[in-house]
Amino acid sequence: MKRLGNVLPTRESFDCSAEYARREKENKMRIAKKELKGLEPIESDWETRYYKADTIYAVIGRDNKVHWFEVREDGDYRS
Repeated sequence: MKRLGNVLPTRESFDCSAEYARREKENKMRIAKKELKGLEPIESDWETRYYKADTIYAVIGRDNKVHWFEVREDGDYRS
């Protein structure tokens, strides 16, 4: 039985990942510009939120659809 050994990233795989992330961000910005007109993006560590009010915001999910949330005392709930 032959072992795989270590699988280390290469410069090519890093570049490929960076290009994919850039394209995804560009696509989400295009969706936001079309569907969330007038709402400014607020970047957090792991997502970009578009606030409609202090307690209502939208995010663009991995499915490239806009998902709305409401902030309540006990957490954030999808509307």
